[in-house]
Amino acid sequence: MLDKLDILDKLKKMNPPKSAKRLAREAKIAKKQSFQKTQEERQIEIDKIISKLTELGIHMDLFPGLETITNDFVKTGSSCNGRIKAPEIEREFLYVFSNDKRTPISSMLKHIET
Repeated sequence: MLDKLDILDKLKKMNPPKSAKRLAREAKIAKKQSFQKTQEERQIEIDKIISKLTELGIHMDLFPGLETITNDFVKTGSSCNGRIKAPEIEREFLYVFSNDKRTPISSMLKHIET
């Protein structure tokens, strides 16, 4: 039979104590993840933008690639920014999609001369 000391030795070998450096790294990762938006939060913010465009009578189809960008942002949470031109309506859609809770996403329609 194994005595208690042998069992404790085996457990220590299987799960060695974490170093201070490793603990600090895990704390840093946990803090970073606490500032990230959830998928639901990202979807709510994108829905606000889409509803505002609809309210203005502008369809997402006028901006090529916008639907793909918004879907990717909602699903993966990867932050992105850029501009998409729509010469048919003489507008340019500028956007900043951030996954950080401290930074709200933003978008703007800019008039362009053609």
